[in-house]
Amino acid sequence: MGLGSQLRFSNKQKFEQNEELKQLLFATKGKTIALSDPRDKLWGIGLPENDARAQNRETWNGKSLLGDILTRLRIELMGEY
Repeated sequence: MGLGSQLRFSNKQKFEQNEELKQLLFATKGKTIALSDPRDKLWGIGLPENDARAQNRETWNGKSLLGDILTRLRIELMGEY
């Protein structure tokens, strides 16, 4: 199991077992989740939150793998985007 798979599995378990966290995740419905971290270009977007480029996926400097995992989990758990 790769790191991405492990992170997805552990986050799924967390949201399935904790209703409060699951509701916080569901509150992001209709949005893309991203980690704003200027130093992290793999799990984050490679930009600080206050950078205007952080608002547009096309201008991110990173891959946002964590955000993708969380967004997909929300869709899976809710059954909708």
